[in-house]
Amino acid sequence: QVLQKDVTWTFTTPPPKIETKIPNRQTTKRDALMFISFDQEINAEAVLKTIKVSGGGKVLPIRLATQEEIEKDASVSYYAKQAQPKRWLAFRAVTNENLTENALPAASAITVTVEKGTPSAEGPLTTTQAQSFSFQTYGAMKFVKSYCEYEGSKNCSPFSMWYMQFSNPIDAGAFTKEMVKVEPAVEGLNIYPSGNYIYFTGYKKGRTTYKATVDGSLKDTFGQTLNAPATATFKVGSAEQSLYSQGGTMILLDPTAKPSYSIYSTNHSAVKVRIYLVQPANWQQFQNYVRRINYDDDTKKPTIPGRLVSDKIVSIKNTPDELVETRIELSEFLDGGFGHLIVDIEPTVRRDKYDHTRIFTWAQATQIGLDAFVDNQELVGFATELKTGKPISGVELSIYPNGKTVGSRQLAEGSQEQSWWEWLTSWGTSEDSIKETETIDGDGEISKTETVGEAQTNQTTANGILRLLLPDKQANEQNLLIAKRGKDIAFLPENTDYYWQESGSWFKRPLLDGFRWFTFDDRKMYRPKEEVAVKGYIRKITAGKFGDVEPLGDVGGAVTFSVKDSRNNEVVKGTTNLNAFGAFDFKFTLPDNMNLGQSSVEISGARSSTVHYFQVQEFRRPEFEVKAKVETEAPHFVGSSANVSVEAKYYAGGGLANADANWTVTASPTNYTPPNRDDYTFGTWIPWWRSYTNDYEDGGGYRPGGQSISQTFKGVTDASGKHLLKIDFESVKPPRPYNISAQVSVQDVNRQTFASSTSLLVHPADLYVGIKSPRTFVQKGENIEIESIVSDIDGKLIANRDVEIKAVLKDWTFDKGAWKEETIDEQTCNIKSADKGVTCKFTAKAGGTYTITASVMDDRERFNESEITIWVAGGKVVPKRNVEQEEAQIIPNKKEYAAKETAEILVLAPFTP
Repeated sequence: QVLQKDVTWTFTTPPPKIETKIPNRQTTKRDALMFISFDQEINAEAVLKTIKVSGGGKVLPIRLATQEEIEKDASVSYYAKQAQPKRWLAFRAVTNENLTENALPAASAITVTVEKGTPSAEGPLTTTQAQSFSFQTYGAMKFVKSYCEYEGSKNCSPFSMWYMQFSNPIDAGAFTKEMVKVEPAVEGLNIYPSGNYIYFTGYKKGRTTYKATVDGSLKDTFGQTLNAPATATFKVGSAEQSLYSQGGTMILLDPTAKPSYSIYSTNHSAVKVRIYLVQPANWQQFQNYVRRINYDDDTKKPTIPGRLVSDKIVSIKNTPDELVETRIELSEFLDGGFGHLIVDIEPTVRRDKYDHTRIFTWAQATQIGLDAFVDNQELVGFATELKTGKPISGVELSIYPNGKTVGSRQLAEGSQEQSWWEWLTSWGTSEDSIKETETIDGDGEISKTETVGEAQTNQTTANGILRLLLPDKQANEQNLLIAKRGKDIAFLPENTDYYWQESGSWFKRPLLDGFRWFTFDDRKMYRPKEEVAVKGYIRKITAGKFGDVEPLGDVGGAVTFSVKDSRNNEVVKGTTNLNAFGAFDFKFTLPDNMNLGQSSVEISGARSSTVHYFQVQEFRRPEFEVKAKVETEAPHFVGSSANVSVEAKYYAGGGLANADANWTVTASPTNYTPPNRDDYTFGTWIPWWRSYTNDYEDGGGYRPGGQSISQTFKGVTDASGKHLLKIDFESVKPPRPYNISAQVSVQDVNRQTFASSTSLLVHPADLYVGIKSPRTFVQKGENIEIESIVSDIDGKLIANRDVEIKAVLKDWTFDKGAWKEETIDEQTCNIKSADKGVTCKFTAKAGGTYTITASVMDDRERFNESEITIWVAGGKVVPKRNVEQEEAQIIPNKKEYAAKETAEILVLAPFTP
């Protein structure tokens, strides 16, 4: 058949649109290059004729920038490389004499306009409207203004940051703190330049007027100076009143110190303190009060539970505008140092009627630490000494208010109406059952197992554990695990902070069997009118302690399915049967007019259902496949080379010849540990207590540093559809292994593009040096012990190799606009490797962070090195320029401990002097 008449249609290609423009909203030099990239190919000469650059009240002459000018401009050359060929142009303003120096007017707003009618090199349509951007040329370096906190603030807080703004960006490299003088002097004041600003951070005294003077020698990034000093006045008023504590609505008093409760205040001379004596049974009433504590007119607000034992005004030794700690002594309200108190503290003077400042917390004075592990049938309680962490035997445990009690091995339900004391003294024993507990070592491996039976008494065993059956019914208040040993009574609520909980969750509940589905289709992506094949399996998941994956049994039968498009319209439905193995499969054909996008199949059967997703799209069928591989046999070393190849083949048979092959080769620092040598560090060590993503989420110790480097290459496939790329591994600094990833895309004449990738590992040398230390931190004056080995890449120890180990201590100093690390101590140890670890000792001469680097050289004079970090108490971290949350690091002295060992902890806090 042939067409009966001509078929005609039209389409439109878009005119050029700006994608990137520079400089944009910046302050620049008066001879700056301008750069514009478009979303399609252009003729630079033709587009230049439609560009108008105006400033200083006139239109400026322009010309295209030369290749030499583009290469000298770091910013323009970068964007030119990023843009696609023939889609950009760079140009500049010139004077009437065709000179470039100072061609842009000073201190002026420059507007660049790409006029209406700009042509494209890809189609006949021109732009229908103008496109523009602007930037500013620099003027004389001037002081603009100063302020604190925010513009317009009249009084500065002692904690506020100060700002001095200038007309041009400051040359941070030429800046020194000596250029700025502050009167009166501020101890610990930090001064930083950034952009057009000088920042002043640190604590200033309240009720004080400061004068900051910046020397006239301050330079901008254009080489100009202020010429005359700039002076700013900052009036620091009083700090805002504050009153707070730490720990939330429940705290444990320090078991190693005299019972007291600390509050922190600023500009308060006294507080009103009320103390209530309470018991664990009062917890729910306490939570109900906290829930409505700030509702002034709430008639439902309950009374504060317990007995008021103290109501007095406590004076604060206030220092104006400074944070003051005040300790509220609690010993007199406790029985032998044990008991439960509600501490209610309010300021005697409030800022205004909206000030609801109040500290309201429950304080436990106990020597018992409690943990609870709850499933659907029982609670496992664990009692330990708060001082030492050791398990405690003989601690009476039970669940309040409706926990099970035991008498003569018979279970009975505790009454929720019992008094607290009757309930506390009525605990008993329960039926015996066996349960195995596991002790996990530092690597997550099981090191010891113990058998723990269900409770036969209400007291913990020698391992501090007691198994308790859960109540049969839900309590109408939050459940508590209460522990009693003599006068010492402690309790653990279900939660301490969510005070809206009105019922308990520790009660028996059945676990129901469930079903799991596994479904898949043949292609994941389809076109309308194509057939989709879906297969799947259903398995029964039995609940309980012995639950497992099981066959469906008698639950099988028919499976129904409903196919829905991306707009949730049902397009196909049907039914199939499960076979004896719980498997099913079905096929359906997609309609011609089906909506494109993510579609789904809702499948139901065996008293459960699932949803399987697939894509419906319009696309061309792939005509060829691409495979990349490494041709050169491993191992690979620096100083050698490797060949990688790509092969493109038609599915119909034969190679894809004369096709463009575009390679991107990326070198990324990585790590390599020789076999059976993971007890030493190879490469750059990262502490296990820090969290990193990807391969380092397990918290474990090695992570490569540095940045990846990428290069691109182009080629053409040969007659067989192959292309070979040779990669030379010339050098690496610092010496470390690298992962080389080679990604290649091949495009045929129909512009179908497919990609593949391969990778290989490059060793810096055929020897590796491993190091370790028995401690992660030491005290000043102590020895730092480093043990090292030398191994080949197969893990075989190599003796009689020269190893140099350096211990370098650096400190942070501010120099030329940036914080820099400066070496203050360097020690070197030269040793010969052996068939076992060899030790070097260094002396920790000062506080800070010692970087320990060990290096070794192989027979071909190639180096390899490894690096670890050792902390010495007393160092400091990089100060933060911005207002941001900083972190305190907690560093253990080693990774693993044996029983009865003492763990030492080093705390690196940014808020210490």
